[in-house]
Amino acid sequence: MKYSLLFVFTLLLAHSAFALGVGDSASSVKLDQVGTDGRVTHHSITDSQASGQAVVLEFFQITCPHCIASFEAMNQAAADLGQKATFRLVLVNGSESDLQDFTSKNPNLVQHETAIDADWEAAQDYEISETPTVFVLNSKNRIIYQNVGLVTTDIAQAIEQAAQNAH
Repeated sequence: MKYSLLFVFTLLLAHSAFALGVGDSASSVKLDQVGTDGRVTHHSITDSQASGQAVVLEFFQITCPHCIASFEAMNQAAADLGQKATFRLVLVNGSESDLQDFTSKNPNLVQHETAIDADWEAAQDYEISETPTVFVLNSKNRIIYQNVGLVTTDIAQAIEQAAQNAH
């Protein structure tokens, strides 16, 4: 038992040593994107960076209670920040029909374009170990803020401060 706990701790330590974090360059994975109007396009989850805005990516699963609880805070953050940031959701381990079913049952919850990462490609590139995970990327595609776990109402202030300090 003692050795197995040590092994697990070593694996966790090794993972955290190589996980993406603030200051790292982020991936620009191509995924199917579902717009708020339900149309599906295929482009990078960070395409909006040409506008020079910060990009907020929230990786989530529709079966994750903390993810669902985080939507309200993220929607409020988007409203508070207005044009200062572009918000994108990334559905991990789900499909377009899963997303449509979820949004039909929760019509006011998902208010941002959502990329579908059915095969975990983006989750692997971003080294997502749990959801929700939020990254804020600057115009140079660098991670300037990261939050793992439940998103709270102070997220807008944290995102705005990170974006101001990134210039």
